[in-house]
Amino acid sequence: MIESAVVHHHMILKKEKKMHHLKTAAGIGSIFALMSCGSADSQTQTPQATASQSSVTMVNVSTAKALLAQEKDAILIDVRTPDEFAAGHIEGAQNFDLRNPDFVNKIDKLDKNEHYIVYCRSGVRSAQATQIMDELGFSKITNVDGGITAWIEADYPVVS
Repeated sequence: MIESAVVHHHMILKKEKKMHHLKTAAGIGSIFALMSCGSADSQTQTPQATASQSSVTMVNVSTAKALLAQEKDAILIDVRTPDEFAAGHIEGAQNFDLRNPDFVNKIDKLDKNEHYIVYCRSGVRSAQATQIMDELGFSKITNVDGGITAWIEADYPVVS
């Protein structure tokens, strides 16, 4: 009986320690995601900071709009939910829901040598998605700072 209680207590401690690590990692991820959210007025183009060489570039909405006009082969990805996508998205976007449990498998099937321009509602989910894409070996990824919220604030068109 005592042995069972000790094992149970040990399992609880391991679970609490794991949750602490997950919360710490989530907190750090949130800090980086918040750092990636800026205003539509920002005119600079800066690479996202990572420990190793990243293939992700962050741009504001005006630069993203110009890239979409210039690079006709660039693939636009909206990582919001299907309901958010249906309510309004940037014309030509493909929907890959970051919250879908199969997101990584679906995104991993894409050609890693294409140029992908990724956005979400405000920049948090697209920062997570572009990090995943970078880790999967995609070579050219652009994250739209501020997401569709900044796009709409800049008075750029959306379709539904």
